[in-house]
Amino acid sequence: MTDDDLSTPSLNGALERLKGGVKRVAGAALGDEQLRHEGELHDEKADAMAEARQADADAERRQREADADRRAAELTAEQRELLAEEVEDQHLERIEHVRDASEVEIDARHDRRLEATDEALRAEEAHVAVEKARAAQERSREQRDLGAVEGEAEAARRRASHADEALQELTDET
Repeated sequence: MTDDDLSTPSLNGALERLKGGVKRVAGAALGDEQLRHEGELHDEKADAMAEARQADADAERRQREADADRRAAELTAEQRELLAEEVEDQHLERIEHVRDASEVEIDARHDRRLEATDEALRAEEAHVAVEKARAAQERSREQRDLGAVEGEAEAARRRASHADEALQELTDET
């Protein structure tokens, strides 16, 4: 199996997982249960694709091992030693390939989590900005209302003062 044989299914699985993550986060952020569920289905599809790739790789490995066992029985001791070295090299290459693929998947998961965290942070910051603007509008409205009430109170005080003056004039006249 070459690197090209693994890259396309691995990429498709990563894309499914990415789509799933985006839909889950968007569904959760928007309160859209169906979209969130679609995200989970994409994750399940990515898991199934990974399991299928693993099953294919295991079957291929078992077939190669069976073929190697059959050939080993036919070869001389020296040929068996050479074959063992070759099999070990192939095994080490497969291990390295699996490790590399795992690191790529871990990096992709990390990147998806960072993006989700960043998106949640941006949403929270937007919410805070809206709340600050709402509070500023409320303060402005309350200050206008206070100014109007103070103006009405001042007008009432002037009317009361005029009434007191008029009453005083009436009492002085009598």
